[in-house]
Amino acid sequence: VSQQRRRPPRSFLGGAATFRFEPCRPSGKCTERGRALRNPEGRGWKTGSGAASGGRGSGGSGGDPSALPKAGVEDPSYHIPLMTTIWDQPTIRDLVARLELFRESCRVTTLVEVERATRSPFHVLVACVISLRTKDQVTAEASARLFALAETPEALAQLAEGVIAKAIFPAGFYNTKARQLREISAILVSEHGSDVPKNENDLLALPGVGRKTANLVLGIGHGIPAICVDTHVHRIPNRMGMIETLKPEQTEKALMLLLLKDVWIPINDLLVTFGQNQCHPVSPRCSTCPLEDLCERVGVERSR
Repeated sequence: VSQQRRRPPRSFLGGAATFRFEPCRPSGKCTERGRALRNPEGRGWKTGSGAASGGRGSGGSGGDPSALPKAGVEDPSYHIPLMTTIWDQPTIRDLVARLELFRESCRVTTLVEVERATRSPFHVLVACVISLRTKDQVTAEASARLFALAETPEALAQLAEGVIAKAIFPAGFYNTKARQLREISAILVSEHGSDVPKNENDLLALPGVGRKTANLVLGIGHGIPAICVDTHVHRIPNRMGMIETLKPEQTEKALMLLLLKDVWIPINDLLVTFGQNQCHPVSPRCSTCPLEDLCERVGVERSR
């Protein structure tokens, strides 16, 4: 049984600048814990020494402090020693390479399987909606049954809700999803020429589509760089010490700063596969983890 590690103050490398993250003082209250802290004079973001401007490739902020999410604390005069993490780009590339090697020994996730089999953004969208609050194997089977009945928005819009619900059962909230899928298909036919939109706002306007689904459709369905944050993508980077966030929206912004754009699309499938098979929410398999030397095991109270 492993002991929970005490977390050091957070920071991460972004190009040539080191953006610092500080925790609250015990008696203070954070507006958003783990977010960047403004300096005492309120003249901008505190950066590490040598914070020269420098690019980070096609992704990230290029070390621009103004690109960080804005937040603060009640007592910004409180300071404690800061330290820099190891999460520079070579380390991140090493992490991605290890995750790719790990994925080779695991079952392909449903959404990637759908994308490879059909190359259809519509099929990815439908499978994403079914997958919410549903195990991956159930999603795969439910999607296959539904696609056997209707492969296009036109065909799906013509099915009765009861038929759709029966096809996707026992997916979570199958009756609600059946209604949403029928409505989505009708909207795609009437407003988008039966095509799945390629912009986030139009996707978010569809019934039952949130940021997770929208970003998966953009990334896997259309090949447009986007980071989809689900429970695994939120949990694992926080557990490893890459970031410190409380909400998926914060995680998405933090990873967009930290990762280069060519990693944005595959990082979801890599971390989902790793989370399902190795880094479980409770009692992760730390004794056989290929990332053990990189991981701070934040919040891990027991492991295998």
